[in-house]
Amino acid sequence: MAAILALVSSAMWGVSDFLGGAASRRTHPLRVAMLSVPIGIIPLVVLSLVIPARVSPPLSWVGLSAGLAGVAAILLLYVVLAAGPMGVMSPLTAVVAAVVPVGVGLVLGERPRPLAYLGMALAVVAIILVSVEPRRDDDSEHQRVRPKILAYAVGCGLLIGAYMSIIGTAPADSGIYPVLFSRSVSAAVVVVLAFARFRGGAFDRSILVTSIWIGVLDASANALFRLSTQSGLLAVVAVLASLYPAGTVILARFYLHERLRLAQQVGMVTALAAAALLALA
Repeated sequence: MAAILALVSSAMWGVSDFLGGAASRRTHPLRVAMLSVPIGIIPLVVLSLVIPARVSPPLSWVGLSAGLAGVAAILLLYVVLAAGPMGVMSPLTAVVAAVVPVGVGLVLGERPRPLAYLGMALAVVAIILVSVEPRRDDDSEHQRVRPKILAYAVGCGLLIGAYMSIIGTAPADSGIYPVLFSRSVSAAVVVVLAFARFRGGAFDRSILVTSIWIGVLDASANALFRLSTQSGLLAVVAVLASLYPAGTVILARFYLHERLRLAQQVGMVTALAAAALLALA
């Protein structure tokens, strides 16, 4: 069940990231976040009412730290997806993000079965293959990879990995409250930043519907990831959840006409094999 939840989470993250990156190419990333992040609180509140959990004092620190890491990760992610090719940026953030919770899980004493290690290795290979995007002379502005954006992508991956680690190691009986509390912190930060940046919080109404979808999908993905960590090893479910670039790359291929290389196609198949091994493990 943990593997299934993590895979569904990764699929939702992939779609949400694509929508967020595409919307950020039409408007400022902060405008997208100021709508989508607060909207994501709604499904989390509904889920918290039906999933049994206990609120404890440590949750305040979990919510604060995860919320700050999460909002920084979201803003950086939208920047890199808007500025560079999604087929490169999304997998790069994912492979960096996967390393952090795997390391945390191993430090905390998690010892996956040998089959899981093979699956994790294949997943990393899949992420790298999906990120292969040779530069061509006829590439558009959004298909060029700049050093500054690469640095942002690495930083974004580290923040995503930190968020996953914090949420995944929250008290076992806290349900999805860690996600709800962290999302509330993120929403407060992004609204304050938006009001300061846009003088009154004006937003582009044309992206309202897209932002609603982004908020619901992203928040639901976070909730499912949290639930997957309660029944599975953080080191394993984090790698499965980090397969989210597959959805982003496919959508970017069909809707933004970003070319899918042979290596990326092989990466997709490798990702399926990795998912199967991790599920069996």
